[in-house]
Amino acid sequence: MKKTRLLFTLLAAALFALTAVSCTDNYNGNGGNNGGGNSKFETLEGTQWIATTTVLTQISTTTLHFTSKKEYKMEITNNNDEVISTFTGTYMYDHSSATVMMSEDGANGQEGDTMTGRISGDRMTFNIDGEVTVFTKR
Repeated sequence: MKKTRLLFTLLAAALFALTAVSCTDNYNGNGGNNGGGNSKFETLEGTQWIATTTVLTQISTTTLHFTSKKEYKMEITNNNDEVISTFTGTYMYDHSSATVMMSEDGANGQEGDTMTGRISGDRMTFNIDGEVTVFTKR
């Protein structure tokens, strides 16, 4: 019984230590906390992000360009660098929480899809219907 209690105590201490260390990522370098995010970007305007995905045997690359403070363009290319799809839309970026919400322009006046991502360092992560896509800043 003593061994089990000791094991659980050590496990709890280890988890506490990991939690305390992971909280330091929230520091934004300006004497404050950026709401749990870890973004060093004041704005996304002019930045470019890349994600590579594989569906069956096809490799595709998605390039995300933030063309202005409100608009983005997304291009998906195949492994031959041929453009498969292009999407445009608007986005809102919250530096304090390191989140970006993107709304795709819909076809024929219809409302497009909306997705929310989180930035940590040079990575932007989207979780869409349980599928995680990670973009890396280029």
